[in-house]
Amino acid sequence: MTALLPSLSRIKEKWFSLLIIYVAYVASALVGIYLYAELDIAPAIIWIPVGIALAAIIIEGYEVWPAIFLASLTAALFIEAPAFFLVGMVAANTLQPIVAKYILDQVQFDRGLGTVKDMFAILATALFVTMIVPTTVWGIAYAYNMLHETELPLLWGAWWVGSALSALAITPFLIRWIKRPWPVRTRAQIIEIVLTHAALLLVAVPLFMTPYTSVYGISLIYFLLAVLLWMAFRIGPRFMTFSLFLMAATSVLGALWGVHDSAPELFSQRLLNTQIFSLIVIFFFFIIVSIEEQRKTAVAKNAQRTAELEEALQRIHLEDQAKNEFLAMLAHELRNPLASILSSVELLRLKSGSAAEVRRLSDAMNMRVKTMARLLDDLLDISRITQKKLSIEKEPSDLHEILSHSIEIVEPIMQKYGHYLQVSLPEESATVDADATRLEQVFVNILSNAAKYTPPEGRVELSCTYEDTSARITIRDTGIGIPRIMLTRIFEPFVRIRQREEGVEGIGIGLSLAKSLIELHGGTIHAESKGYRRGSEFTIRLPLIETRRKPKNPLRAPGASRGARPLAPRSSFRILIIDDNHEAADALGKLFRMKGHVVSLAHDGASGIAAADEFDPDIIFLDIGLPDIDGYEVAQRLRAAGVNVHIVALTGFVQQGDKERSRESGFDHHLTKPVAFSDIEALLKDIEKEGSIKPLFDHA
Repeated sequence: MTALLPSLSRIKEKWFSLLIIYVAYVASALVGIYLYAELDIAPAIIWIPVGIALAAIIIEGYEVWPAIFLASLTAALFIEAPAFFLVGMVAANTLQPIVAKYILDQVQFDRGLGTVKDMFAILATALFVTMIVPTTVWGIAYAYNMLHETELPLLWGAWWVGSALSALAITPFLIRWIKRPWPVRTRAQIIEIVLTHAALLLVAVPLFMTPYTSVYGISLIYFLLAVLLWMAFRIGPRFMTFSLFLMAATSVLGALWGVHDSAPELFSQRLLNTQIFSLIVIFFFFIIVSIEEQRKTAVAKNAQRTAELEEALQRIHLEDQAKNEFLAMLAHELRNPLASILSSVELLRLKSGSAAEVRRLSDAMNMRVKTMARLLDDLLDISRITQKKLSIEKEPSDLHEILSHSIEIVEPIMQKYGHYLQVSLPEESATVDADATRLEQVFVNILSNAAKYTPPEGRVELSCTYEDTSARITIRDTGIGIPRIMLTRIFEPFVRIRQREEGVEGIGIGLSLAKSLIELHGGTIHAESKGYRRGSEFTIRLPLIETRRKPKNPLRAPGASRGARPLAPRSSFRILIIDDNHEAADALGKLFRMKGHVVSLAHDGASGIAAADEFDPDIIFLDIGLPDIDGYEVAQRLRAAGVNVHIVALTGFVQQGDKERSRESGFDHHLTKPVAFSDIEALLKDIEKEGSIKPLFDHA
């Protein structure tokens, strides 16, 4: 209801449209009134104002009904008829387009006319609502005749035909051409449109305007239908609305052309028959063109989907190939440390080396195991990213400390290759909302790549600047560079860079993981390279919380001497290890005993629960994958029995769901195998220093 009551502001916005509608309606109505008066014919002539009113309200909305009402009222002043008759006609002329608009809104009509549904909706609605005015006028005339015993003409059928033809010929033409983008056509299509319309006129003019309606005994109607059929399949619904409007106008003008050559009753019948013919032709050819347009759209969509499927298949093929190459490279990368570990184990078994040699071999094994663990961690992270399960725990963190720690981690790698690392950081420190461990993982990855892909004694530069509310971290090297064609692909999973040097192929997960982690922090990462042997540059942008000036510890240059940090004295703890892997449990127990702790071992869940009661440990290192009952249930039983000790999960279960289940089962911490003994020692130091483990999980 509110849509029918336009506000003053809306009227001001649409004043020009309202004026155009009013003038067009009145002008076309006066033409019709003149023809009725001068030719003295029944009102079967096409009544143009009907099509204008329907198109106006469909294009502009309900707000234009006042213009239609005033225009109809103005036209009624020129008609000689009883006042009650004119009032009913004006009201019906105003109601007719409003009803049409309401019906079309209910069926979600699109005036592009590109589907059978939309075309049928406008045609059926036009045929239905154009009955409103003839029915109203007929009812008034019938009631008047009954009351006054007069003979006002009852012309319902002729009136409806004229209104319906106006609606079908004019309304689709106007709504498809007014306020619609101009269609893009090729030169050949434009020529075809011009020629087909010329052919239409060449057939329609003699057919409707002259006595020559056949060629060699063949009616021109067949030629007309052939031309319209060609148009329906070739020129689309927009130009088809113009073609059918042109055909209808020609047929009506042709019928009027012979008015003085025929008796009035014959002329009226001829005019009515012509308009019925045009009405039928328009209806069916609009349906045909909408069917063809919908078919073309479906074909185009199918072609697009086929292309997308082919592209997807090609992408899957490339990804599958990349994964196969990645697995081959991963096997190579894992075999190297395994071979080194096996060799070191064999040497240790011989027990012929000195203490220094034994320490060197154990250090080498430790480094290789860490390498393998890092590869497995990256693989798991990539899996989480693919499944959209990778999560980070952000908190306000000092970007300078994150960068400093990252540099300390890669210093041994820089020393190994003999690189010079230049670091340039701003005087102000900056706070980022970040998972510090994950950001360190990103910077360590890129710096390690820079070291690995740069020939010995190269140069690696790290710089950080602040730009408004973001930080810009640049890592530049003098290495072998990145091929231009790979700059957009190096961040895809399992994509590796092939270069001419041996031993510098990546395994294809580090940069993809780095990109995902940076994006989880709301940042971006971009790679640049000038080509082979011209180095590469990675630019990372991260949003900042704040920047502030404060003193910072200077970074040591790579290769600077690093003094051994003295170990703080450790207290003796009672430690229970529950693990079904006898060798791993024995080895960990020996390490604990060497550090002065008292150790007890259990190799299944039931004996572990019993040992916890008898041994009375301070800390329990509990494996989850036990043979009888899993570690989750062991922890639950211990907590239910009132065991108030530190329970640490020492397991290969590393998914986020595993950690959540650990928390719910009563674990205090979750360590992933293989774990460095230094990390376990750090955990014990927390117990000594704080009196409790810094928990990963909070317990109610």
